[in-house]
Amino acid sequence: MSSLQKLLSKRIVQFREAKGLSQEKLAVEAGISLRYVQYLEKGQKWAGPQTLEALAEALGIEPWELLYPHDTKP
Repeated sequence: MSSLQKLLSKRIVQFREAKGLSQEKLAVEAGISLRYVQYLEKGQKWAGPQTLEALAEALGIEPWELLYPHDTKP
């Protein structure tokens, strides 16, 4: 797993938990499958631009925040 994948997985979890969402609720709000959210959070899959945008919208953040290494909101 690349360092960018590790960062993305960590940030998804941080923002999801800060917003009080379950993995299932995040999946529904982002329009992706629960399994895909689980893969992303484990760093087993990579998210393309459209998925990053959908996740960010569901989390109420800007897409770049998912890839920024410093805690900005959580």
